[in-house]
Amino acid sequence: LLHNYFHFRNVQSQAKKELLLRDEALFHQDFFDPIEEDAPKCSWSIQGDPSQRLVTIRSLLWPGYVAFHECNTPYFGGVYIGNGLRNNDLAFML
Repeated sequence: LLHNYFHFRNVQSQAKKELLLRDEALFHQDFFDPIEEDAPKCSWSIQGDPSQRLVTIRSLLWPGYVAFHECNTPYFGGVYIGNGLRNNDLAFML
């Protein structure tokens, strides 16, 4: 499921940066970095509610970041409520 979610930020992937520099970049829709390619792997937790309408995604690397999306609607958002400390013990937790 993580391949359906992307970072809404400046592109970090070198291949996608090169794609955006081309003239035909206007016609490409896959210019965001997918969260499934983040390092370390498994640094995201995805959960759906029982009604299967709302999805929440939590960062395990940056505890306190939560994003949501209401399926089949344009409603989405994210918030970070944390202490600003990266979870460096994530590799030992997986």
